[in-house]
Amino acid sequence: MRFVPRGRGALKIHAENIVVRLVLENGAEGYGEGAPREDMTGETAVGAAGKIVGLYLPGLKKLDPVSFGEAVWAAAGLRVARGGCEVSNAARCAVELALLDAYGNAFKAGLDALRDVLPGIGGQGGSPAAPRVAVIPVLGRVRSWAAFRFFRVLGFRSFKLMFGPAGDKRSWDIAAALGRSARRGRLSLCADARGSWTAEEAPILIARLKRLGFSAVEQPVAAGSLAGFSLSPSRVGEVEITADESLRTPGEAERLASGRACDSFLVGLSKCGGLFPSLQVVAVAGRHGLRCHLGAAECETGILAAAQGFFLGIAPGLASVAPSLSRLHLKRNIVRRTPGPGGLAGPWPRRGCGLGVIVDRKQLQALADKLYEIDLAPSGAIAPDAADRPGGGP
Repeated sequence: MRFVPRGRGALKIHAENIVVRLVLENGAEGYGEGAPREDMTGETAVGAAGKIVGLYLPGLKKLDPVSFGEAVWAAAGLRVARGGCEVSNAARCAVELALLDAYGNAFKAGLDALRDVLPGIGGQGGSPAAPRVAVIPVLGRVRSWAAFRFFRVLGFRSFKLMFGPAGDKRSWDIAAALGRSARRGRLSLCADARGSWTAEEAPILIARLKRLGFSAVEQPVAAGSLAGFSLSPSRVGEVEITADESLRTPGEAERLASGRACDSFLVGLSKCGGLFPSLQVVAVAGRHGLRCHLGAAECETGILAAAQGFFLGIAPGLASVAPSLSRLHLKRNIVRRTPGPGGLAGPWPRRGCGLGVIVDRKQLQALADKLYEIDLAPSGAIAPDAADRPGGGP
């Protein structure tokens, strides 16, 4: 599916997400979503769809749980395929959420029932009071400042500013303007370099950000270079280094933490493979005394937004959350009802079964670039009428 950001003059980007609709024999259905990003997990939308068919479909055909607890254990046991730099996390996330949603609806259980099935889930109270972080894209000084003022009206005091290469003057102009408020103690600022700085540039630029009032930098260098940079004598102290693109699996989290390659992790449900692998990453951070932040995928729908709201309520010790802003970013959303206020106000009260979302199937079909219909019966195959859909975007 292709989703285009809302608003005239918005960034010229689009996001291609995958949505899984799982229909059970009794008619109960569930939805899951993944946001494959080549710069994160190495996945494309087409590749992730192929992984769902080739890797997860055989197991789904055999699945016949007699309770929601059995379905939860099946979802928790979904494996992740690796190939070179690619990990199938977005595909796994979509399947996991679809399973939990479908069987939650079938057994009349909400995701809160996970606490009764898996020991330790939500036992430490989650992170409902985690500060919210607003992400400010580089839209030019005027529009970026307008976005900043908008989020300030909504009550945000923590901001993340996106940066490009070292010579990106627009980002630095905005950083200087925000820094004046930060130095007066009114704001908390983080810079997201998205791995665009070299190991030689990073210490100089981080020192400059520190003078402007920034307290954290996310992924200053490329994913494979983070450990070497963090251990170098030139690293600037007193500025938190957060791993984003370097962190996708619990194993990578363990290596980064053991090597003291960063001060904190950025967890994302699609990036890390779903609820259960993301909880493992949070546990790794807790064991090693690292901070953990929760992020959202770019242009996700209300499906991932609902899952993020639930995760915020069960993951302990989160230092901050960048809430899903699907209602603001998308021209059209496939979700007609979410269990909370669109991700702006933190964890949501439980409503209904499964994820608690209502998906507009007509909207889903209208926005889909490709539709695959697969029968999970032993002789099932891709339906003969499954075909590319023209247009796709709103």
